[in-house]
Amino acid sequence: EVVSREGREGRPTLLLEFTPRTDVAAKDLTEKFLRQVAGKLWVDEQDGFVVKLDVRLLGPVEVAGGIVGVVKSFACQFERERTPEGLWFTRALNWNMASRQVLSRKIVEFVEVRTNVVRAP
Repeated sequence: EVVSREGREGRPTLLLEFTPRTDVAAKDLTEKFLRQVAGKLWVDEQDGFVVKLDVRLLGPVEVAGGIVGVVKSFACQFERERTPEGLWFTRALNWNMASRQVLSRKIVEFVEVRTNVVRAP
């Protein structure tokens, strides 16, 4: 659903919010995961690029009924920036996940930031 129009870095963007479809059964683990993801994304109106994303897992996702494992929580945010030459790059990426695999519990956090990006000669 388109929520609003916003300006980001002097460029027009559309803010969209999404929630999972629940009217069709999931066929595989990927679809099962996507059925639990909701969030927002910002799309550059001129280039059509996703310039910002903020997604989260609404509930746990079990693998083989929870016997093999379960993803308990997941969140991801990223932002892209456009160089003066018109090239898009990911400026910031941040995601975290809490899960259980058989008898092992895991918490993973990942942060990546890029600055002063220039085109290679």
